[in-house]
Amino acid sequence: MSEQTYRAAIVGLGGIAIGRSRQEVAPPPFAREVLNRHVHTIHGLPNIELVAVCDIAPAAVDRFKDLWGKDLPETRTYADVGEMLSNEKLDIVGIATADHAHAAVTVEVAHSGVKGIFVEKPLATSLEDADSMIAACEANNVVLNVDHTRRYRPLVHTVRQAIRDGAIGEVGAAALHHFGPVATLFRNGTHFIDVMCFVIDSAPVKVSALLDEGFDDWDRYRGDGGRTRGAEPGAIGTIIFSNGVRASYTSTIHNSFYSTGMMVTGSEGNIEFEMNGDSARLTTGHVTSPLGTSVQTIVPNQYQIIGIPAGYRELMDVIENGVSSVSPAREARKTIQIMTGFLQSHQQGSRLIDVPA
Repeated sequence: MSEQTYRAAIVGLGGIAIGRSRQEVAPPPFAREVLNRHVHTIHGLPNIELVAVCDIAPAAVDRFKDLWGKDLPETRTYADVGEMLSNEKLDIVGIATADHAHAAVTVEVAHSGVKGIFVEKPLATSLEDADSMIAACEANNVVLNVDHTRRYRPLVHTVRQAIRDGAIGEVGAAALHHFGPVATLFRNGTHFIDVMCFVIDSAPVKVSALLDEGFDDWDRYRGDGGRTRGAEPGAIGTIIFSNGVRASYTSTIHNSFYSTGMMVTGSEGNIEFEMNGDSARLTTGHVTSPLGTSVQTIVPNQYQIIGIPAGYRELMDVIENGVSSVSPAREARKTIQIMTGFLQSHQQGSRLIDVPA
């Protein structure tokens, strides 16, 4: 990467943007700042500086000033995106607004002359919004990447490559579970549905689903952008991919303890892993009996920069060198197809339907 310094701004100053404290550090002997929020990341990475932030809520702006005023005294604050875009010559904008507000902000930013946008997950809460974001960015030659954080974790890439290399033979099916009080479909399920699409390496073509009880009115997204826990459903769903893989997705917020994991099975073995884990279990051997099977642990190479910092580093690399993105918006669109397809299937008695185009 060159010595160019990218001028960046953040729109939306909630927890994922600014964190709960100025210093988020690991314990000794690793005592240093942990870069796992947007402001922490931009402030901590080289070649990028945070010149402005924006939020329509005065309390959010005040909280940013309280946490970051001493360290970022020259970062200007705004309550209006348009005013910020007019006053600042920006290269990169991070968008961390409420989930259903991503589209309007992204389209406005895309027309402002920026080079790249890093938008929080989910990409959008409807296909219409997703398509408007993609169209605006493509028309203005703006790189649009999505913070599907697991795409920036070494284990997920290691599992995907092992499957591509034939470790479990021809892939036939996958099962993913997501339990606990935050196991909601759009707010957090988007992460894990995206991992399923990434690992299976195919496009969804059909879905069916049953939503959590109490959400029969969800013929479309009716949440509050992720602000209130329990304001959106989990789902039990089936996804059929274009390569023939059949997958199940199970999530619920009711009477469940936090757990999330995935198994992918093929003609010669299985791979199992936890979404936040550091290793995977590969089982191969006799196709019909546990006797004579071989079990090994897959451990990925470790990297110093993962998650949100890796996302911003990649965005700068795409802008500067035209490399392929790990998490582009068109890949994230698949999760919107699946999630909105789940809503439509539920309304039709949970029957199998074509994914919305």
